Amino acid sequence: MTKIKKSILRVQTIYLIYLWKFKAFVKFEKNRVLIRQKKESVKYWTKRLSYMMNPFPVYWASDSRDCDHVRATSPHRSSNGYIYTKDVDALYEGAEGPTSHWRITKSEYRGFVSSWRDYNSEAHENGHPYNPHY
Repeated sequence: MTKIKKSILRVQTIYLIYLWKFKAFVKFEKNRVLIRQKKESVKYWTKRLSYMMNPFPVYWASDSRDCDHVRATSPHRSSNGYIYTKDVDALYEGAEGPTSHWRITKSEYRGFVSSWRDYNSEAHENGHPYNPHY
């Protein structure tokens, strides 16, 4: 064999070894990602099922802003954990903008003051019709 053919053969062999190692690495990374996704899924469903199994009333509050820059904060009461999870799902399903929720106590629920604020109207009244500030 000539020197050129030997060097081409050597380069091809190195390239094949590289591809084999790279493929093994990619497969390893995919498995790692899948395992992490499975762990996150188990965490999510464990937490969700623990909420659903709660037979007592759940008090929670939500804060949402819609596409018209109207912000609403209000308390909610769900009769049990299953209804709570369904209510939270409905809250996020109908959200038009940034939305969040958090659990509150019964005493906080009783003293919670709902608020509704239209940032666009306030900006227009203050002489800034195109720049609502939060």
